[in-house]
Amino acid sequence: MGEFDYVWANPRQAARRAFEAVNTHARVTLQTLTEDIATATRKPIEIRELPELGQWGTSAHWFELPDLHLILESAPTSEHHQHWVRMHELGHIVFTHLGWTATPPHALTGHGGLSLADAARLHRANFRLPSEQAAEEFARHADLMIRVGRGGTLDNDYSVVLS
Repeated sequence: MGEFDYVWANPRQAARRAFEAVNTHARVTLQTLTEDIATATRKPIEIRELPELGQWGTSAHWFELPDLHLILESAPTSEHHQHWVRMHELGHIVFTHLGWTATPPHALTGHGGLSLADAARLHRANFRLPSEQAAEEFARHADLMIRVGRGGTLDNDYSVVLS
């Protein structure tokens, strides 16, 4: 079984392996994880708010540009949700960096020619897509590692806010 097949057959284990491939800290935070991913991909990660995303039915969307990773996010609903969404988008970056995100032929959805709003809505709404499942598992694993490192709970875990 190749790496590509492994991600889709075992998204939870693939998320753990992807996290371990980029994380360099014994005590991980969202900020250190973001810095590690930027270093591993040799591109800075920029996060911008785009409130219209919420109207389009999505919380965030990642774009790989030639010189940076751009994450557009809707207005935050809560601090924990905002951090979870960022970890989810970081998962997309990590899996792409590792070459694990090529969409298998049976999952192609044909978004060509759609507006950003329509593509974001269709993609985000379809958590049956393996790429979305893998990114969500990455967020789950990163969340767990952050909480374990801090000895905290979801209520007191997130003190780092990226600008």
